[in-house]
Amino acid sequence: MVRQLTLHQVTAQNGVDFDGFHVPKGVRVAVPNHFIQRDPDIYHEAERYNAFRYATPGGVDEAEMYLQQKQNSLSMPSDRFLAWGHGRHACPGRFFATHLMKIMLAHVLVTYDVEAKGSKPKGIARNEFPIPSLTATFDVRPRK
Repeated sequence: MVRQLTLHQVTAQNGVDFDGFHVPKGVRVAVPNHFIQRDPDIYHEAERYNAFRYATPGGVDEAEMYLQQKQNSLSMPSDRFLAWGHGRHACPGRFFATHLMKIMLAHVLVTYDVEAKGSKPKGIARNEFPIPSLTATFDVRPRK
């Protein structure tokens, strides 16, 4: 199965050129996002979940660490993390979306106690998008 983020058809009359590579009109082009984000040449232990993957760059001074964290921020588009697109076509609402996600998560963490019930059900994936289990249940109680 070929995994892709987006699939577009070249519509320019003369096709398009990329670094000496010509793509004629009518050809469909896809971005292999799944494989880019799991590339061991880009990410150390790419298949293993690491919540702090971008938070602790090792072996750098404080100024370099700040720059790396800024470049690896959730809203920063990159050719290594394509969730927001890349280049001049990157999502203009990404800053608002990331702030809103952080605010919602902070609200849930401060306001509620959340506990999973039973064993952890497996999620599924459709193309590039992970879909949480539809059978997972949680106890959500207001904090006292």
